[in-house]
Amino acid sequence: MSNCCSSKSDFTEESIKPEVPTLCPLCGQKGLKVKPLTLQSLLTVEEASDFAFEGFRFCRTQGCQVAYFGLDETLFTTEQVKVPIYQKDLNPEVYVCYCFKVSRGEVVASVGRGEGSQTYDQVKQKKDTSGWDCEAKNPQGNCCFGNLKDLIQSAQ
Repeated sequence: MSNCCSSKSDFTEESIKPEVPTLCPLCGQKGLKVKPLTLQSLLTVEEASDFAFEGFRFCRTQGCQVAYFGLDETLFTTEQVKVPIYQKDLNPEVYVCYCFKVSRGEVVASVGRGEGSQTYDQVKQKKDTSGWDCEAKNPQGNCCFGNLKDLIQSAQ
């Protein structure tokens, strides 16, 4: 289990090869760096068996079909990911927190009941007591706290 939710990370921009593009080849938006573990865990078995997955980035742009892109114009689409991607799929059943299976609909409903901050606190408490596995479960390859906060604020 890594410490992906902490403010410090040993995974820096310098650890990605300089020839890796930073912009999604389809939508042109900046991608987020992801570790190989994320792709190995979340791509369909067919796709995951053939690559080393070094230096890939995650495209978070809604409406863009690219999930991950890397060297030599290699890309993987949302259809090649085992789970729906929160940033790209507005379905209420899509997880905002993949480690503890908290859906967008659950969060919006909790805000409607005036319990948005309690939902955030519950996820944080589970993370603190049970651990987390964001790099392997969350398609963006890191902690959901930012997405969770943003969803709670937008639903208020």
